Order: sequence, then structure tokens, then C-alpha cells
Amino acid sequence: AHQPAWISPRVHRRAMPARTFAVAARRVTSPLQSNYEAKLVKGTVRPDERQAALVDALGVMLEKLVESVKESGGNTKTKGAYIFGPVGSGKSMVANMAFEAASQLIPGRTLRLHFHDFTTMVH
Repeated sequence: AHQPAWISPRVHRRAMPARTFAVAARRVTSPLQSNYEAKLVKGTVRPDERQAALVDALGVMLEKLVESVKESGGNTKTKGAYIFGPVGSGKSMVANMAFEAASQLIPGRTLRLHFHDFTTMVH
């Protein structure tokens, strides 16, 4: 059985509605969602409900992050995301797209670290 690649336990527990993958039917609201839609149209990714749910959830998180950065001048308490799932489920691809979107939305305010580099920095 395929384990889902979700964004958080809260999203994981929630029953996800059936999704249609027709581009016209989806509401594009962020650079992340636009990029994902473009990949669907080009055929570089296949429609995947788990990826679409992750893109939607990360899109909401990015919107909150941008609002928080604008309101606070950069000191934000927006929570991050822990993405998990089986190998080959698109976790890294969606995470890369989310980072690119964040870099577009809040230029000069993003930093990408590998988990091991992050833990070394923190400890």
C-alpha cells in the first residue's frame, strides 16, 4: 500500500475530497500552484491527488508566511512543514517548487538548508 505524502498530521487525518485535475477547474492562487499547473499542462508530471493536496496545503502556508513577513517586517512565527511519504512520491519536487515560490514572494528572505546542515547549525 502506498503511504500518502502529506504536509502534516492535521492534513493527514483530514479526509481529502476527490480532486479533478482539469486545469480550468482548479483555482490558481500562488506561484507554487501556477508552477504545478504548468507542469501538469506540459506533461512533466502526472496528476497525483497527494501531490495536489500537498501543493494546496503549502500554498496556504506560503500565503500565511507572506502576510506575516509583510506585517511583522520579517519576524514571523509561521509554522513550517514536515513532508513525508514513500520514495518517488514527489516530495522533493514539491518542496523545491515551494522554495522557488517563497523566493519569488519574499525575495532576499529565504534560505535553503539540507536537514543535516540545519541540525548542525542549531546544535
